[in-house]
Amino acid sequence: MPENPNPQGKGLVTLLEQWESVRPAIAEPKNPRTLLNDYVVSLLVLSAEFKFKPVVGNDYHLYRSAGTWRMSLIAPSEWTHTQPDAYVGSCILRTDMTWRLVPAADLDCQPGLLEDLAGFVRDFSDALESHDSLEAGLPYYVPQLPFYQRLLATGLASSISKTAEISGLSGRDAKFWLNAPVEPGRPVIGALL
Repeated sequence: MPENPNPQGKGLVTLLEQWESVRPAIAEPKNPRTLLNDYVVSLLVLSAEFKFKPVVGNDYHLYRSAGTWRMSLIAPSEWTHTQPDAYVGSCILRTDMTWRLVPAADLDCQPGLLEDLAGFVRDFSDALESHDSLEAGLPYYVPQLPFYQRLLATGLASSISKTAEISGLSGRDAKFWLNAPVEPGRPVIGALL
């Protein structure tokens, strides 16, 4: 009888079990600014390189290094060697599969990093304008993403779609999203940075 090459059954966790762990909790209504901000921040975090499975409620740390966004388990104060170039802030995965970003205290003092963030928001705006609605561009399946990012992007897409629906914001075009006021005279997209 041949020896079992996988005696502990590692790797037998099914995709459905993984999906269950990142399936969004029940969505709650949000205003346009909050929904769009959650979406942009979540896309930023999911565009970062990381090689671990994020867990809801844990703190992670977003860095910008050599033109790449990177998410780490290590806080800036915990680095024993050289810290990556720029600390963006801490991020937390919420139960609805959106990410919350708490910006670094000195973010305003890092002009290069602020330019990179503004560039990310501009790219997001351009992508939004290329679709008929916010929902049309949701990342339900992005094959080039690594496994956990792909799984989390699917959970994010589901969450944003459900939230838009229960908030009465489904099917709105890019003009609505890019120009919906947050405060009198200030469009949503301008308030994201």
